[in-house]
Amino acid sequence: MSIRIFGILNLGATDVALSADNLLEVTTLAGPLAPRPRMPEWALGSFALRGALIPTIDLSRLLGFDSSQSAQQTSDQIAIVSYRGGRFGLRVHHVRDVVSIESSDLQELGSAQGATDALTPHVFIHPDEQRPIHVLDMDALFALEGMLLSFDNTAQRGPSEAESSAVAELPDRHRALIMECGDLRFAVDTVVVREVLNSHALKEPSTRLPGYLGNQQVRKDIIPVFDPRVLMGYKATPPHNHQLVVLDSPQGRIALAITRLERMADYTEDNCRLLTADDQQGIRHVRGLLAPPGLKDALLLDHRSLFDSEALTGLAAIHASLSAVDEYHQTAQEWQRFAFMSYGAGGDFVTPLTQIDAVLPIPETITPLSDSGLFIGTFRHLDRTVSVVDLRALLGRDTQSPADQILVVSCGDCAVGFMIDSVRRIEYIDAPRASLVVRWRGDMRANVAPIEASKRLVGVGEGARLKLLAVLCLASLANLLTGRHAIACDLGVTPATPPAV
Repeated sequence: MSIRIFGILNLGATDVALSADNLLEVTTLAGPLAPRPRMPEWALGSFALRGALIPTIDLSRLLGFDSSQSAQQTSDQIAIVSYRGGRFGLRVHHVRDVVSIESSDLQELGSAQGATDALTPHVFIHPDEQRPIHVLDMDALFALEGMLLSFDNTAQRGPSEAESSAVAELPDRHRALIMECGDLRFAVDTVVVREVLNSHALKEPSTRLPGYLGNQQVRKDIIPVFDPRVLMGYKATPPHNHQLVVLDSPQGRIALAITRLERMADYTEDNCRLLTADDQQGIRHVRGLLAPPGLKDALLLDHRSLFDSEALTGLAAIHASLSAVDEYHQTAQEWQRFAFMSYGAGGDFVTPLTQIDAVLPIPETITPLSDSGLFIGTFRHLDRTVSVVDLRALLGRDTQSPADQILVVSCGDCAVGFMIDSVRRIEYIDAPRASLVVRWRGDMRANVAPIEASKRLVGVGEGARLKLLAVLCLASLANLLTGRHAIACDLGVTPATPPAV
């Protein structure tokens, strides 16, 4: 499967992800921005960065998380972003994390064309924090009305587009993560960086090795964690493992404990100065002093030299094999990832993700139906007729406020669209396949309402990890509303105990 790397931008109240391909670096705003007249409140103005003019927007205001119109503090950070050969800035609180996501784990959300929520049409679940992170779409950002007027692409670019392309293709052009571990400022080439994680309590080290702090469980993998200060020849200090930078070595993964991730920056071989003989005394695994234009110096870790250390890579290989054995046992037990979508419909409800064909905004045009009973009307989606019903009305909930989205569910050769308030999140539960139990919790009386006949009680997991969910089986409800029989609550697997329907 293909891996995509995202930087997570903290906006204070929430986080937004941006493809690492677009994220060039992060810098602190040292002075006030120069505003431009007749621009929206989210267009803050421009500032100079190493001789280039960087137009800047307030991402929090643009996405509706900040309604203030007062001047912003200059201590906030600016994420420098590339787009179609140019550069511009996004005002953020800080870059909080870097994660790797399988492309298949990106979920698409429906949104109205031109609306601000179209700026984040995809979402993924943070692999460690298990919460949704929305992904900023650069093309949608520049499709907003007035966006191109706010930024003169030729002015911000400096060199011509052909010159920029030539520079981008230079064979010695690299990218590094610059970070701190206590008072040590160092950098690692992103070619070996897999992800950046928040650190949790480490398990005791399995052997004595200089700089070996212990092990971190990262999803299904056991990763040894090291103090980069000790690896690079400095004295050990109290732990600074607020975050972990996970590196991919040929033998397995290792992690470096750091205090904070500072920024991402491009550099060339000319920006890396070799250390003098005096500077090199006692220093190991360092290529030189990295000095990108306009940035403070940082020691560049020599990952090739580091990975040549037999003790370190041997430990990585051992833990990689332990992770593989653990994964084998889980596979032997037929583990399954169960996915559930949570949404609002006059209350909070849950439906198996496998039952949802699409999440769409309310169509601009819905063809009314005469004498249609519960159905409001129809619309076309992917050459198929979708019959629309307000799920809130079926549940006996308030329908005075307008619905925002529609959940499309297949039903034979047609489909049913359930109007809801909005999708909340997608939750993934990893559990043994045989642990799944589904029970009907609807009314057992004759002629029961379809909405009651579609309610299920789902148990998944074992022991302390057992989760019980009250589930609304929309696939069964769609069949009942269209005159078909109710179906089993499909979770993408065959349950160990057949559900009562």
